[in-house]
Amino acid sequence: MFSIRSMHISHCPQVLLLVLVAGGPCLHAAREVLVSENYVGTFPYYLTRIGTGVAGTVRLDLVRDYDGLFGIEAPGLLFATMSFDRETQDLYELKVNVTDAMGEELAPLISIDIRILDQNDNAPRFLRPSYSASVHQGAKPGFSIVSVTATDPDDPSLPNADLRYTIFTQHPAPTADLMFQIHRMSGVVSVSEEGAVSLDPSRVDEYQLAVEVKDMGDQKLGHFTRVNVTIRVTENIWLPPPAVTVSENHAGPYPMVISKVQWNADGARYQLERPHGQLAEPFSIGDDGNALSLPLPYLLLISAVDKAGMLYDEPLELTVTVSDVNDNAPACFPHSYRALLRETAPEGTELVTLGAVDADDPSTENAHLSFRLVRQTPLAPGDPVFTVTPSGLVTLATAAHNRTAARYSLNITVTDRGGEEGGLWAECLVTVEVEEVNDHAPAFPQQQYGPFTVREDTGLASPIATLNASDEGCGMLSGAHSCSTHRYHLEKDMLGWLSIDGSGTVSTVRGLGWELAGTTYTVLVVAEDTDNTSLSVAVPLLIHLETPTEGPGLGREGLGSGLVLKKTSGGVLCTPRREAQSLSIRVTTREGTEPAAPLVLTLASDALIQRNWRLQQTNNTHAYLTFGFRWVTPRVHLVAIVVSVSGPATASQSQSLTLPVTVCTCGSGDYCRMELEPVTGKPTILSAVAILGGALGVAALILMVTFTHLSVRRRRESVNPEALPLQPARY
Repeated sequence: MFSIRSMHISHCPQVLLLVLVAGGPCLHAAREVLVSENYVGTFPYYLTRIGTGVAGTVRLDLVRDYDGLFGIEAPGLLFATMSFDRETQDLYELKVNVTDAMGEELAPLISIDIRILDQNDNAPRFLRPSYSASVHQGAKPGFSIVSVTATDPDDPSLPNADLRYTIFTQHPAPTADLMFQIHRMSGVVSVSEEGAVSLDPSRVDEYQLAVEVKDMGDQKLGHFTRVNVTIRVTENIWLPPPAVTVSENHAGPYPMVISKVQWNADGARYQLERPHGQLAEPFSIGDDGNALSLPLPYLLLISAVDKAGMLYDEPLELTVTVSDVNDNAPACFPHSYRALLRETAPEGTELVTLGAVDADDPSTENAHLSFRLVRQTPLAPGDPVFTVTPSGLVTLATAAHNRTAARYSLNITVTDRGGEEGGLWAECLVTVEVEEVNDHAPAFPQQQYGPFTVREDTGLASPIATLNASDEGCGMLSGAHSCSTHRYHLEKDMLGWLSIDGSGTVSTVRGLGWELAGTTYTVLVVAEDTDNTSLSVAVPLLIHLETPTEGPGLGREGLGSGLVLKKTSGGVLCTPRREAQSLSIRVTTREGTEPAAPLVLTLASDALIQRNWRLQQTNNTHAYLTFGFRWVTPRVHLVAIVVSVSGPATASQSQSLTLPVTVCTCGSGDYCRMELEPVTGKPTILSAVAILGGALGVAALILMVTFTHLSVRRRRESVNPEALPLQPARY
C-alpha cells in the first residue's frame, strides 16, 4: 500500500506488531513516504513509525496536521484519517517536534514528505465540446485540418495519462477507405490518401467524424471519451495566377499591384521568393496576397504559410514579363577602330566589322541597330572610297587608282530602331591606313632547326623552339609601311602535338607520346606572306623525344604504359550552359586497365582553360567536366587535363592529356546545331559528287556529238548523186 524512501534508516529498539505486519520501518531525519491515492481500507491509516533515536520518554507532535488529516500516536505511529486524492494534492510536507514531557526539545525537527501515488481514476477530456473545420478539394495527403486536443488529470508520467486518438466513425462514408486520418499521439486530423483523391464538394460537402481518445496508451483497457468533428469541403482557390506584363520604368505610383492570389482559408501569411534561393527584389507581397513590381523579368514563387512559417501547399509560380522601352542609346564597342589596307587590295575588300551594344530588349526594334557612313576624311574625287553596310561591315568601294591618301578617317553612326528617324544613336570612328605592298617572300636564316631534345613527359604549352623569318625586301621600299607581314603555320605535324604562335614560338598542345620515345619527330615550319600565300618558305624542325628518368612510385608502375581519357557519359555540352550538364570522364591505361597509382586530375595551367572550364574529381579515376561560364564558343575544344600521382609529385610524375569536347547550341529537342568549318585542301562529298557528275556530263555530250556527226555522214554517203537537185552556179 505504501513504501518508504529515506536518507537515514536505523534500527528501532521497540517495534509494534502492527508496524511489523505492515512492513513499516523506523524513520529518522529527512525521509519520503509513498502512499497510493483512493485508499478504501479502515482508518486510521497507519503510514510509518517515527524513530527519534532519543532514550527515555519522548513526545512527538506535528507542526501542521493539515486540518486533522495526519496524526501521531504512541509509540510514534504516523497515521492518516482519510484517503488521498493525487489530483487535489500530490505532496504533503510534515514537520515533527521531538520534546520531553516538559516541552523541552530533545532532537532537531524531523521532516517527512508524504508523496501520493497516482491511480487511473480520471477519464480524458477534450478541450471543446465539439470541433469544426474546413478543407479544400485537392489537398495533399497529410494536409492538417484541425487538432482535437484532450487532457487527463492523472499523472502525465504514467500510462494513466498516456492518450491515444482514433477516428471512431465517419459519416457519410462514400468509399471503403476513410477520407481522413488522425495522428494517434497528437490528435491532428489530416487528409488521407483516399481523401486526397476523392474529396469533392460537388458530391459531399460536409463530413461528421466521431473522434475517440483513450488513456493507458496502447493497452486495451482504459477510460475513453468521444467528440464530434464537423469538416466542410470547399473548392480549391489556391491556383497559379496568370502571367503578367509590366512596362519598365513605369511612373507608378508604387507600390503597384500586378497580381493577386488567395489561400483557401483565413489567417494565412504569404511569402515571395525566386527559384534557387534568389531574392525576389524588386518585388514584394502583402498579407492580402497582392504582389508588387518594379522592372526586369522574373519568375516568382508565392507561398502561403501558417503562423509557424510552415507551408500550407506547394508554392505558386508567377511569371512577370517586363516590356521594354527605348531608353538606352547604342554604344560602339570599341569606340574606335584601326584597319590596314593593302594598296593593291581589290574593290569589295572587307576591312573591319563594327560592333555595338544596346541595353534594350534584343528581341525588339529598340535594340535593332543600323550603321551608316556620315563623313570620310579626306574626301576623294568621284565616288566614296569606302561603304558601310547596315550591319557594320566596312568595305572598299573603289579601284586602286582612285585611292590617293595614305590614311582615311571615317565617321560612322549606329542608330537603334533599325535606323528609323527618332532612334537613339552613337558615333564610331574608323582609321584606315594604306599599306604599300612588298613582293619578297620571307626567309629563315637556317636551312634546318634542331634536333631539339624534348622529354616525353613535357607538359602542355611548353615552348620548344622559336623560329624567326625575315622579309628580304623590308626597308627597300619607301614609306612608313613598306615591310610586308608574314605568319607561321605547321605542316606534317601528323600527331597534332605542336602549335606555333605569331612570334614563331613552337609549343606543345598536348602530352607527347611515350611510345615514340627515342625517335626523332620532324615537322615543317612554314612562313608565308600575309596577303600573298604563294610567297612562302618552309624549313624542317627536328625534335628528339627522350625518355625521362622515372620518379619513385611513378614510372611504368605508377602510370602504366601511358594514360588516356575517355568520356563515359554525355556526348556534347550545350551553350548557353544548361543546369546540371556535364561530361563524365575516366582515366585508364592505354590497355584499358585501372591505373596502379592514386591519381589527381586537374586542369592545365593555361589561363584560357582555367577560365572556361571546371573539373570536379569524384574518385581515383573519374571526374566531371563542365563550363566555367554560361557561354562558351560553339566548336570542338581541346581541353588539356593534367593527371598526376596523388601526394607531393614532381613534374616527372604527371602526364598531360587532351580531351576533345564538342560544344554547340542545342534545339528544343536537345539536338546539336553547330556550323561546320571548311576543311582546307580537302574536297567535300558534295564537291566530289559535283565533279564526277560534271565529268560524266561532258563525256556524254562528246559521245552525243560524235554519234550525231557519224549519222549525218552516213546519210550523205548513201544518197545517189543523180537524185540530188541541181544547185545554181556561183561566180
